[in-house]
Amino acid sequence: MIILRRVVAILIVPILGGLLFFGLLLQRANDTAFSAGFWTSQLERLDAYTFVEQDLYAELVDELLLDASDVLPPELEGAALPSTAAARAALLELLREALPADYLQRQTEAFINAAVPYLRGDTDRFVVLPGLGSRLRAVANRQPGGESVVQRSFRTLELGPLFIGHLIDRYLAGHSSFGTPPPAARRALTTLDRDDAGEWFTRELFDAIEVIRPFLLGETNSFDITVSFSGREDLAEPLADLLGRDPDDLLQDGYVVTHADLEERLGKRDSPAFRDLQHHFEIFEPGWTFDQQDVFNRAERLDEIDEIRDGAGWILGPLRWGLFIAAALLVLAVAVLGGRSWPQRLLWFGAPLVLIAGVTLILVWPAYDAASAEARDALVEETQDWTGAVADERERIIDDLESVIDAAVSGTGWLALPILLIGAAALAAGAGLTLRLQRGLPEDADALGAPLSDDGPADPIAVPAPQHPPEPWDPPDGDSAEDQAAGEAPWYVAATPLSPAKTALRDQLRDRRRGIPPTRHREWSKTIAEAVTVHPAYKSARVVHLFIGALDNEVDTTAIAQHALDEGKIVVCPRVLRDERRLEHRRIFALDELERTDLGLLEPDPDRTERWAWGFNLVLVPGVAFDRAGNRVGFGAGYYDRFLKEVAAPKIAPVFALQVVEQVPHDANDVPVDQIVTEIEVIEAEQPGEAGA
Repeated sequence: MIILRRVVAILIVPILGGLLFFGLLLQRANDTAFSAGFWTSQLERLDAYTFVEQDLYAELVDELLLDASDVLPPELEGAALPSTAAARAALLELLREALPADYLQRQTEAFINAAVPYLRGDTDRFVVLPGLGSRLRAVANRQPGGESVVQRSFRTLELGPLFIGHLIDRYLAGHSSFGTPPPAARRALTTLDRDDAGEWFTRELFDAIEVIRPFLLGETNSFDITVSFSGREDLAEPLADLLGRDPDDLLQDGYVVTHADLEERLGKRDSPAFRDLQHHFEIFEPGWTFDQQDVFNRAERLDEIDEIRDGAGWILGPLRWGLFIAAALLVLAVAVLGGRSWPQRLLWFGAPLVLIAGVTLILVWPAYDAASAEARDALVEETQDWTGAVADERERIIDDLESVIDAAVSGTGWLALPILLIGAAALAAGAGLTLRLQRGLPEDADALGAPLSDDGPADPIAVPAPQHPPEPWDPPDGDSAEDQAAGEAPWYVAATPLSPAKTALRDQLRDRRRGIPPTRHREWSKTIAEAVTVHPAYKSARVVHLFIGALDNEVDTTAIAQHALDEGKIVVCPRVLRDERRLEHRRIFALDELERTDLGLLEPDPDRTERWAWGFNLVLVPGVAFDRAGNRVGFGAGYYDRFLKEVAAPKIAPVFALQVVEQVPHDANDVPVDQIVTEIEVIEAEQPGEAGA
C-alpha cells in the first residue's frame, strides 16, 4: 500500500512542476508587463527621459531643419528653414523649455500608473491630467521687458522674413488673385528690405496672438484684433490673399477681425468646426484631462482593448491564484502520500520543491539566452536604417531594451528562489529530525537505563488501591475474603511457586488472568495506565515501545498508547513475523492503524504503517508470570527474549498483581525487566545478591 502511495506521489511531481512553472510565469507577468512600478522603474533606470531631451530632441530638430514641409503652412510651400547653429539651438531651447525631462517623467509615470491598472482590468477607466497649459504658458508668455521663448525662436529662425519673402515672391510671380503687380509696385517690392518687413510681420503676429489667446483658451468671450498697414502699404497686396481682404480695404481700414468674424467663418460656437477648433485649444486649459476614450478613440481599438483587459483580469486573477493554490494542495498531497512520519513528510514536501525550483533556476537563463540571441540579431537588422543621433545610440538602445527583457525574464528565475529555500528548509528539518532519532535515541536510551536516575532507583509510586466491585467474586484458586481479612497474602499473589515448570506456571497464571471480571479488569488496567504515565522513565521517553494487550485478559495498554500519542511521543508497536520467528517494529500515529491478526493479536497494519529501525527510550514488556527479581515467563515462543537482548532502554512490565509470584524458572537466555507496575505497587527488580541484603 505504501509503495502504491509513493508511486502516486512521484507521478504528481511533474504535474506540480508544470503548475508551479506556469504560476511563476504569470506571477512574473503580473510583476513586470502588468506592473506600473516595473515600467516606471525601468524607464528611470535607463535614463530614458534624459535621452529624449538630449538626443531625441536633437534628432527631431535636425530632421525639421532638413525638411520642414510637414510643419509649415501651405503658403510657405517650398520654403526651407535656415540650417544655422543658431536656428538649431533655438528649436532645441523651445522643445526643452516646453517639454523638459522632469515634465516628461512626471506625465509618463502618471499615464503608466493610470493606464496599467485599466489594462489589467482593475479599473473601468483612467484619467490623466497632463498639465499642457502650464507648459504652453512657460514658452508663450512674454518675460518682463522681453519676449517669450516662442517669439525668440520665431525670430531666431527668421520665420518673419521667410514668410514675407515667400509671399512677395508668389505675388511677383503672378500667383496672386489680384493679378500681376504694376511696374512701380514690382520695383518697390524687389528692393524691399525683407528683414525689416519680417520684423514688422513678427511683431504684429505675436501682438495678435496675445489678443486672441484668452478667447481660444476660454478665458474671455470676445476679442478684437486690428493690424494697421500705415507705413507698410507695400505689403498690402502681397498679404491680401493670405488675409482674405481687398488690398484697398487693408490700406484704408487695416486688417480688422473680431470673435464675430471668427464665428461667421467657422460657424456658431456650437458648430462642429468651432468645437473642433476649441478642442485643439482645450488641451492647454489647466483642468483638461484625457481618458481611455481619447487614447483608444476608435471603436475597434476599444474592442481590442476590452479583450486584453478581460484576458489579463482572468489570467492575473483566478488563473494565477488557482495555479498556486493547486500547486500548494499537490505538494501537500505528495508529502502525505509519500511520508508516514513527520520527518518523512517534510522530506517529501521539500524534495519536489527543491527539484522544481532548481530546474527552473538552471534552465531559465540558458533558455532566455538562446531566445534573446536570435531576437537581438533580428532587432539589429531591423534598425540598420536608423540615422542621426538615434543611429549613434543604436547599440545602447538595443542593450537597454535587452536589459529590460532580461530584468523581466531573470526575475522568473529569482521567483523560484523562495520556493527553493522553502524546500531546502523542509529537507533540512526532515533530515535533522531523522538524524536526531537515528543518532540521539540510542544515547538517550543508555542514559535512561536502570537505575533510572543518577540518584538511584526510582521511588515507588503511590498507587491507589483498586475499588472492588460490589458483585461477589470467588477467586479461581479458592482464596476467600476471610483469608485476606485475616492478614494472609492476597489471593492474587501466590505464596509459593505454582509449578516448577514454566509450562505449568504459564497455564495456571493464564487461567487466573482469564478469571478477572470485566469491571475489575477495566479498573485495574486504568490504574496501571495511570501509574505508567507518571513514571519517570515514561515521562522522559521520546520513543515508547509497547504491546497492545489482547490475549487472555492481558492488561489493556490502549490508554497508555493514546496518552503517548497525545503527548507527541513516538509510539512503536510490535508485529509478529512467524515465518522468521521474530518481532517487527512499526510506528503508529493512531490506534485505528492497528488490526487484529489471525492469532487474535492487535498489531500495526503493514499497509498503513512503516517499519521503525531506530532506538527506543522505553519498552513496555508483556508476560504471563513475573517474580520480584524481574524474571518473566512469556507465552513460550521466545520473541521478546530475543528482542530484549538487543534493547538497552528501560524495560517495564505493566501486569496485574496476580501475575507476580515469588520465583519463576529462568535461565541465561531470559532477559529480566527493570520494573514491574501493578495496580497496587511499582516493584523495583532485585538485582542478584540484593534479596538477602
